[in-house]
Amino acid sequence: MINTDRLNRFIRADEEKMTITVEAGMKLHQLHEYLEFHEMAMSNLGSISDQSVAGLMSTATHGTGAEYPSCCAAVRIARIFFSICAPQNYTKYRGREVY
Repeated sequence: MINTDRLNRFIRADEEKMTITVEAGMKLHQLHEYLEFHEMAMSNLGSISDQSVAGLMSTATHGTGAEYPSCCAAVRIARIFFSICAPQNYTKYRGREVY
């Protein structure tokens, strides 16, 4: 099990692209505050805001069908750090990109 509580930083917001970058341990109630500050919002919310972004992604929180997919659908890039190689970005549009 991995505790992501200390991986909770806000990285940046791009208001033109309507994207926000945060670390995976950020709790959803914190994420909502940053989104609101940058005049953004998630289109679909679960009822538990003490869950982390990583928890939201790993459990496919809240999805009610084709009209409202799970919250994971809002993720544009997941950057994963491995101990044996360089960080890798995964996108649903282009597959894996290595940096």
